[in-house]
Amino acid sequence: LVEEGHEGSRHGASFRIRCPPVGPVLVNLPSTYPASGHPSFTAERLRGSQAAAVQEGLASVARELAGQECVFQVLSALPEVALLSGVEEVEEAPSSKLEISEKQDPGHWAKESADGTVLLLSVRSGPKVKTSRITNASELRRVSNVGSICIDLATSRNTENYELANLLATCLQIKAEDVEFLVGKPKDKASGEKQALIRSLTREDAVSRLLK
Repeated sequence: LVEEGHEGSRHGASFRIRCPPVGPVLVNLPSTYPASGHPSFTAERLRGSQAAAVQEGLASVARELAGQECVFQVLSALPEVALLSGVEEVEEAPSSKLEISEKQDPGHWAKESADGTVLLLSVRSGPKVKTSRITNASELRRVSNVGSICIDLATSRNTENYELANLLATCLQIKAEDVEFLVGKPKDKASGEKQALIRSLTREDAVSRLLK
């Protein structure tokens, strides 16, 4: 998360997501999104003609999805856009850069990575959800092999990633900008499964703060 949108402001929210093969992508949402206007996407590690080509390619996909919540669909098209723009891998893919220790239980909801800690989340949202909170905290404390942190996320005028970053930041006592969401597969979007990279904490610290 980079910046919060303020009511009455012409500026919307901004957040950063790591997207292979181009690395961090800065997403800027207009204050009128998704009703009108299009989000913009900037691949921060690209330069020159490649950066311009990727930005225009993503903008073209966003225009085709006008009036919809399109961020996930646009970012899902990024590998094809990057290929057409002649972009090679500019950073290690999550499978290597965010390598998980083999000593850990693979079913655990907190994974050690080279950049911090990756939390596995299962998010439920919609009109029936009235309060944003972790719903299986008791189970996380008692059971060692829980697969994910279950989160209820209340409907808000802000994006789901924005609200989720703030909830995690509050629970972990960190800044919201230290929370980065990793792009998964389309089925993860449909099922509410997410991965959040917590840059400022070790696995031990993250688990301790969530379970206290």
